[in-house]
Amino acid sequence: MQYDEKVRGDDLIAVGGRRTLEEASSIRGHVQIINAKTGEVVREFDNLVVTVGKQQAAKLWNGVATDPMKYIALGTGTTPADASDTALESEITTNGGGRTAGTCSVDGATAKIEATFNFTGDLAITEIGLLDAASDGNLGCRQVFAVLNVKDGDQFIFRWEITFS
Repeated sequence: MQYDEKVRGDDLIAVGGRRTLEEASSIRGHVQIINAKTGEVVREFDNLVVTVGKQQAAKLWNGVATDPMKYIALGTGTTPADASDTALESEITTNGGGRTAGTCSVDGATAKIEATFNFTGDLAITEIGLLDAASDGNLGCRQVFAVLNVKDGDQFIFRWEITFS
């Protein structure tokens, strides 16, 4: 369904221009990777909210699901993220890179998840995912990015924002 609109605040006002209803309402993810020792943002990118993630959001809304998307997983996969993804391509489980529960908060219509990883060995991280369980579980978001090389003793904060608009 298409409609004419102009967005002013949270109101939709009929004017020229065509957008689909899906374009006007969305779930968007954004990730920051921060060096915990220096505070420097070393990577920042939007990410793909996968189909299962959208389904889980609907289930949480209606109380059908109760497990929040708060587990951050890192990986070494390089296949581009796709809406049909249900897991990371190659999830890391060693050297301090294993799946970690994040601290959650909400600011308006934005869910925030943040976790600090303390690395105990060298890793070449190229993908990240947000899931609803400490192991297995449902994948909500996934993104692949240029390699982030970490070494023993490095500390990085992974900060995720999911915005509903």
